Amino acid sequence: MVRADDDDDDGERFPPGEDADEAAESWQFELDEVDEDGIVQSQSRIETGDPEPEHVLFVVLGALSMVLVFVRLWLLA
Repeated sequence: MVRADDDDDDGERFPPGEDADEAAESWQFELDEVDEDGIVQSQSRIETGDPEPEHVLFVVLGALSMVLVFVRLWLLA
């Protein structure tokens, strides 16, 4: 069984309605930016920031609630 689009199949796949030139322009990374494992080497460093009090509060509340859940489960056993 032959599909209608198999007659001009050159092994390359592009999204519908996009040709090779449009696909080449839409790449996010160039080949020299990606190593052989497919990982992009980033030149920018991730800087630490100051935690906001609201975020700290929710992390502490989440940790305390999990401790209470484990204590409750331990007491039921």
